[in-house]
Amino acid sequence: MSSADPLPHQHLWHLANQQLIARAISEFVYEQELVTHKSESNHSRSSHSGRNSSEKSNSGKSHYQVTLGDAIYQFNAKPTLWGLLVIEPTSLTRDEESATDALQFCLDLKVALSVDEITFGNWLEDVQNTLYNEFQRLQKLAHYDAHELLRLDEPQLQGLLDAHPKIIANRGRLSWGASDNEQFSPESLQSFQLEFLAAHKSILTTGHLDTLDNRQLIGSMIQDSDYLALAEKLDAAIADTEYHAEDFALIPCHPWQLQHHIRPQFQWAFQQQTLIQLGQAGDCYQPQQSIRTLSNITRPEQFDVKLAITILNTSCYRGVPEKFIAAGHHISHWLHTLTHSDSLFSERHLRILEEPAGYYVSHQYQNKVTGSPYRYHEMLGCIWRQSAQAKQDHDDESHMLLSALLQKDLNGNALIKALIESSELTTTEWLQRLFSVMSIPLYHLLVKYGVGVIAHGQNVVVYFKQSVPYAIAIKDFHGDLRLLDTELPEQSALAPEAKNLLTKLPKEHLVHDLLTGHFISVYRFLSPLVAEQTEVSEASFYLLLAKQIDAYQQSQPQYAERFQWFDLFRPQVERICLNNVRFDIGYQDNAERPLPKLGSDLTNPIYLGLKALQATQHHNSETTIGVDAPNSALQP
Repeated sequence: MSSADPLPHQHLWHLANQQLIARAISEFVYEQELVTHKSESNHSRSSHSGRNSSEKSNSGKSHYQVTLGDAIYQFNAKPTLWGLLVIEPTSLTRDEESATDALQFCLDLKVALSVDEITFGNWLEDVQNTLYNEFQRLQKLAHYDAHELLRLDEPQLQGLLDAHPKIIANRGRLSWGASDNEQFSPESLQSFQLEFLAAHKSILTTGHLDTLDNRQLIGSMIQDSDYLALAEKLDAAIADTEYHAEDFALIPCHPWQLQHHIRPQFQWAFQQQTLIQLGQAGDCYQPQQSIRTLSNITRPEQFDVKLAITILNTSCYRGVPEKFIAAGHHISHWLHTLTHSDSLFSERHLRILEEPAGYYVSHQYQNKVTGSPYRYHEMLGCIWRQSAQAKQDHDDESHMLLSALLQKDLNGNALIKALIESSELTTTEWLQRLFSVMSIPLYHLLVKYGVGVIAHGQNVVVYFKQSVPYAIAIKDFHGDLRLLDTELPEQSALAPEAKNLLTKLPKEHLVHDLLTGHFISVYRFLSPLVAEQTEVSEASFYLLLAKQIDAYQQSQPQYAERFQWFDLFRPQVERICLNNVRFDIGYQDNAERPLPKLGSDLTNPIYLGLKALQATQHHNSETTIGVDAPNSALQP
């Protein structure tokens, strides 16, 4: 597809509906809420294939059906090693007619799952918002093929990416209307200025590196002339009060948040003049895929900012909690020092998008309400984070979110395929490089330092040289990082105030931050995509990954006991379920953010990769030294 040949709008609306239906069936089957059966009848249809539906296609797809109440849905799909069905959206039918109505599907689903009607009505709103916002994205995506997408700057590319693949209503943004999405959503591809407030230290919690102060932080967002203008507004506002300018700090605020929550909910602070509105100013910012994190478009090398936006999107309200503000900067700075002091990290170019400062304004009345909904405690805050551009070490590097590797253009061509073709490496060589610079450093961080990070597609930036994976950067440490509950000597340099506020987990739980947060969240979608688009099968994908993990373990014998603690080769792993949690808890307020549920265990594809590796080693040992090769030759 080229920019001269976009698809008609009705086709894109149907595609948005088909993709949501496909994702819903796939995820509810994965979460064991629905059961599918292979179908031999001639009902499945596809715009890409003229095969009779009773035949298995060359791509390995079979025909399935699922019954939802009185309706029968049929489709082409391929099962994966993670127990996931990769469904061809355009093959979907409902009672032998093309299935292009996701809302009718939802009504059919309600009957099958027996969901509470109040909860289901709210979920239907979530789904409708998602469909509308996805339709807007597809209209823009239609103008680019995979190679053209790779040439976009990173903020533009982020606006065109698919949202969370695990969440069905993944663009719901409850509380936002059409005009809000047109101004502030990633797919709007729009930039805007931020609002600035002055907050008195009596209601302000701050934390930052000693090398930074408020003037420097705000200076990364506005020019000197703008800063002086805001300072003059502050002086004028407090001229007839007992306050002094040095007792205030400037803090940015999202324009939508100011109008909808801060002005009404913090009016007591405005009246006390402990919070003063100074107006819009400074550089222009564009939302990243995570919505509340914004990229500086005027000066891309300056900090990104993460701002509170009280909208319910995917699993929770997107605020900024106070918990990590005062000491959060110590966490990312410690990790940054490790990337230089640890030889494995430096050899594999691991980078940290540091979060050197955070501000939080408390609501003194909500703070006194025991069990108040968490969203009221996360309404006004900012975290400054190094930009991915600032961490780009060489002029010949490019970078993108890890989630971009899952992206396809509307011709069905994946960005990962375009990258591999441009790299002039084989798919095997390219994947080996990816695993080497990404999965092994994340595993090393867990094994040596007892640190678990949630390295899903939005929390990892991949850097490339000539389309070859060269490095990664990890980010988002305010809540997405945990420590082993047994203190390790390698943690001694972490500031005590940071160590004390981090969640501590036993080893059997901490390993899930890597297994679930990275391997399942990323690889259960990436490995079937690689198998679909290249010559490397899913089994070969995990054999390559197992080789990398095994080679790492062989090179670090001093951590043999810890490899048992954090066993990536375990035969079974837990199945984490997200979508059915919303049906369980509904849409009412809660004092805490919701937690996922567990399903039955999954067969671990990395374990299958190990078994294949051992079989290969056994075969090679027989070939080299005969059938009496020692058992130790089979061990990783």
